[in-house]
Amino acid sequence: IIAGAEPIARWMIDDPEVVRLTVVFIYVLGGLQPLMAMEFALTGSLRGAGDTRFPLLTVLSGLIFVRCVLAGIFAWLDFSVEWIFYALIADYIVKATMLTLRFRGGRWKTVIKS
Repeated sequence: IIAGAEPIARWMIDDPEVVRLTVVFIYVLGGLQPLMAMEFALTGSLRGAGDTRFPLLTVLSGLIFVRCVLAGIFAWLDFSVEWIFYALIADYIVKATMLTLRFRGGRWKTVIKS
């Protein structure tokens, strides 16, 4: 999809600026795929082990306190829309880091017992 981002965007719309922004967004999402995979795998593993609260709070915190707050700040500062796309990167970095630390820390092993 990354290699064909521009033709796909042009197939959907003719406006050159919208095509450019669509291509940038596809590139951002393409680069985020490893972090998205980490989030999906780690939240699924933690939930499957009975640790349901931490993944929920991590995902909500990333969405509300990282993605939305950064997007709001970037919009308030009148940054270009690409900066709002970059808020996604920060969100997924924070979530992947928090979930990895939780998983590697092993605390999830005792959650089901308590």
